[in-house]
Amino acid sequence: MNRKLEAILKDYHQMVFERNALQHQLANFKGITAEEVIECMCTPCNDGERVRKIKLCKVSI
Repeated sequence: MNRKLEAILKDYHQMVFERNALQHQLANFKGITAEEVIECMCTPCNDGERVRKIKLCKVSI
């Protein structure tokens, strides 16, 4: 039990920082609609002479 407590105390500031970062991300999260997902998956992308479909939609969190 002492080792676990020491590890928690040692990493406490990093844990608080990560918790605050996650809290900020959750508070500022803006989702996308189903229509936006479908549109993103179906939009062709010009790749030189070929046209290919986009595999993933880039969404900033």
